[in-house]
Amino acid sequence: HTKRSGSQSVLRGIQLNYSNKCNFRCEHCFTSSSSNQIEDDADKLNICDIERIADEADKLGIWEIDIQGGEPLMLPELENIVKAFKPERFYIFITTNGWMLDKETAQRLKDWGLDRVTVSIDDFDKEKHDNFRGKKGSFKKALRALRNVHAVGLRANINVTVGHFNAKSKSLQDLIEYAQERGYMVSLLPATPTGAWHQNLD
Repeated sequence: HTKRSGSQSVLRGIQLNYSNKCNFRCEHCFTSSSSNQIEDDADKLNICDIERIADEADKLGIWEIDIQGGEPLMLPELENIVKAFKPERFYIFITTNGWMLDKETAQRLKDWGLDRVTVSIDDFDKEKHDNFRGKKGSFKKALRALRNVHAVGLRANINVTVGHFNAKSKSLQDLIEYAQERGYMVSLLPATPTGAWHQNLD
């Protein structure tokens, strides 16, 4: 992430894609993630690597860290990853599909030092969202996740991918109004022809 400062670009944040493992098979996934993803531990960053990156980021004035995937809540080492950044130095959040985000998990994320949780929602129509995500019940659990996050005092955010297919839809408008009524943030992500959508040039 970068932001403009006069004529210069200032580095704002890091997106850490630690693992592509995921419990969903989303139609538009930019990594084509899956639960049976084969990963070589030798290719992964270890905690020492993350600590070094965090120190370098701090020296460079980077202030925002987004831990994503895949599905970060599937990572047994998530707490260690968060703590490796030393959360007091950064604005840290995770991007999740919300499936595993119960009240206890939301409280743990807050206790670890996270500032925000972003939950991905693709459509305010339950059936369309569930079909898009390839998992029945995912819409209901995404809304539950947002409530749980908000209840423990973390900033709740919704990510929604936007393209020609939905940019002017009533469903997108309804989703934004739903978020505004509850004090949630909304981030609009432009659709890109990558990953599972690498041939979708529309």
